[in-house]
Amino acid sequence: MSFLELGKRDKFWRILYILGELQHEKTIVRKQLAEYFQVDAKTIQRDLEDLRTFLEEIEVVCPGESRGGTLEYVRAKKGYVLKQEPRSWLTEEDVLVISRILLESRAFDKNELSLLLKKLAAQVQLKERKVIEELLRGEAFSYVPARHCQPLMERIWKLGEAVRAQRIVKLTYQKEKDAQPVERLVEPCSVLFSEYYFYLIAYIHNANHPYPAVYRLDRIIHYEVQAEIFKMPERRRIKDGEFRKHVQFMTPGKLMTVAFKFWGPSVEAVLDRLPTAKIIKEENGVTEIEATIFGEGILMWLLSQGDTLEVIRPQSLREKMKARIAKMQELYQ
Repeated sequence: MSFLELGKRDKFWRILYILGELQHEKTIVRKQLAEYFQVDAKTIQRDLEDLRTFLEEIEVVCPGESRGGTLEYVRAKKGYVLKQEPRSWLTEEDVLVISRILLESRAFDKNELSLLLKKLAAQVQLKERKVIEELLRGEAFSYVPARHCQPLMERIWKLGEAVRAQRIVKLTYQKEKDAQPVERLVEPCSVLFSEYYFYLIAYIHNANHPYPAVYRLDRIIHYEVQAEIFKMPERRRIKDGEFRKHVQFMTPGKLMTVAFKFWGPSVEAVLDRLPTAKIIKEENGVTEIEATIFGEGILMWLLSQGDTLEVIRPQSLREKMKARIAKMQELYQ
């Protein structure tokens, strides 16, 4: 039975329909709604008053929590609207943007991605859902996941719970170039996403390594969250935002300050790539930039810039740049 048929018979269904329309920022015009449900305009007015009372009661019982909103008449629209602050559900714009970010990430296999996109689309009304599906159809059809093609959602959640509960994790890990997997007991610090992949950041249990190890989630063959709890010293705690700002290509290591001269086409792109970067000086079209970085993952990015930059310091990194460039030259002789 349709909402129309239900609404003709039962006030309860009419109020549910009205609330659903209001929550999706629709304006309720009393006369139009009365015609839709084929009832008297006074009946719709009573429904609106009951709904207003219901919203007021929610605010009394759960102040500041329910965000039920208030029902208000807007003269310019000649109808009723729901006033809410802040909005607590996804708009069609939100759904479209998040969906495109998921598609661009290539992080999930096709099944998980399809399910995520369907769940996001379900947050909006059918009309807007069809528009979103139409806008994304080409991208979704051409979607190419990362080559591992493994489901990750459950793994991300369970390892995230292990981080929160500070529980030791036993894992079997397959490094890309090693013939045999290795087994590790680790103290998980964080689960992060970067450059197509999800990573577990963790210290090896009972090892005195100064820096955490980085494990790609899709290369974890097996894992077990242990009952044993570990205590993380404050000096070892990983703050996700800070770690992400200082690491490149998920290569951990000693914190160092890198300085280089840059004369490429976009200084802005460099500053976006290296969140800790700052401009030291600009002169004759050359910009000197300095950034603090964990490890030497930065070397890969520096080399990718070709002849548009020169590393100034540290000297050890400058020497490694020279050695890599020399090897590259040998390949083309």
